[in-house]
Order: sequence, then C-alpha cells, then structure tokens
Amino acid sequence: MEQLIEAGYCPNCKTFIRGILNSGPSPITDLRFCPNCGVQVWMKCNCGRHLRYDDPVCTSCGNENPIYLKQG
Repeated sequence: MEQLIEAGYCPNCKTFIRGILNSGPSPITDLRFCPNCGVQVWMKCNCGRHLRYDDPVCTSCGNENPIYLKQG
C-alpha cells in the first residue's frame, strides 16, 4: 500500500491523486477527499497541524490520526 501512496494513487480505488495529495487540506473546510471514491485524504488535527491519511500520528501533539489509511 505504501508504494501506491508514494506513487500518488489512492490506496482505496487506485485513482491517481498526486495533485490532491500535494495540495493539502482545503483552506475552507480543512478536509480533502479522493474525487473518485470519496475516501478522506487530508484533515486538520486539533492542534492545527495538517495530517495526510498516511500519517499514523500527529508529529506536533502525538495524537493518533483518525483518518490513517481508512478505506471507504
């Protein structure tokens, strides 16, 4: 699965989402989703740090990432 993420693909539906993974969360909602399957790929931690779905924990506060590799 890590190879899919590194290559820029959604591990859930295998859609190429490099642009979405590189863009970060939406400045309006602090979220971002795969446009094909809807799996959440970005969020904002309670401490304010942006988390991608392949980050197991927040590097700022140490909290678990609630969207860590969740599949739809």
